[in-house]
Formats: sequence, structure tokens, C-alpha cells
Amino acid sequence: MKYGGAWVSYCATEEIYYNTMNDKFYTYDEALAYLNAGNDANFQKVPFISADRKSFYNFTSKLGHARLSSNHAVLLVGWDDDYSKNNFFYQPNGNGAYLVKNSWGAGDFDDGYLWVSYYDDNMLYDNSFAIPTVEKTEEGADIYQHDPIGLVYQFPDGDYRWGANGFRR
Repeated sequence: MKYGGAWVSYCATEEIYYNTMNDKFYTYDEALAYLNAGNDANFQKVPFISADRKSFYNFTSKLGHARLSSNHAVLLVGWDDDYSKNNFFYQPNGNGAYLVKNSWGAGDFDDGYLWVSYYDDNMLYDNSFAIPTVEKTEEGADIYQHDPIGLVYQFPDGDYRWGANGFRR
């Protein structure tokens, strides 16, 4: 295979909040709701992303919080079995990370690339698929493709929605 990749989903939430008053962890929305309900709290931010914004490790399950849902797709372009666990804000159980290309452009992370720990709670967990072969094209060439299913998504109410793109020249 000359070119290829795998679209993978992960939870792009960059932090979780620890309430020192009740020893529990909250997402941003959960912390906001907790405070709006009139509860006392002393929240401390616990980041999933390293200070240099090059390494990401979501470790919510190790904090006693439920696994956060995947909410973003990236392109997995490589891996490094020896990528040091010391590169992460919170150290995973071992070395190794996937190299992903983010869709937010080159202005964030390391020129648009990010290392995600093999031990991340969400990486490769759901909504991932592979693109086994890609043909390189010349600039300006027509590209024809067909997705027989299109987008299929199950909403929290249990109902499914379908979608597809249509292109005309």
C-alpha cells in the first residue's frame, strides 16, 4: 500500500475537573451544572494534553469517571512503540503512541499533528474505520467516489439518521 490511513475517533476534551471538596471528577458541563445547582466546590483542572500541546492522553477511567464519549475524528498516520510515556502530562502505563493528523489545521498542536497514547481511554474505541488504499492524483484531476451507505448516526433517543453528499460538476 503506497498511501492510506485510518479515520479514528477520540474524545477531544482537553481536561477534566477535580472537586477537592467531594473527591470526584467532572467534565466542564458537569462542573458547571454542579455549581449552578448551588453546590460548593473547589475545582482544579486536570489536563489531558501536555504543556507543549504535542501529546494527548485521556485517562478518565483511571480517575473513577465514566469513559467520555468520542467527539472528534482524526486521521491516524503513524505510530511509535517507543514514544516515551514521559511526554504526557499524566503518565500512561507504558510507552507508545499513535501519530494523528488533526482536521483543525496546522495552527494547533505540532503543525497539526498530535501523539495520542496507546493507553488513551477513547482512541480506537468507537466510530473508527480504515481507508486501505488511496491513489495519488494530479492537481485539478477529477476524483470520483461512492459511499453506498453515507453517514449513519444513532442519536441518544435511539433513532437513526442517514446522510450523504451529492456532487455535481
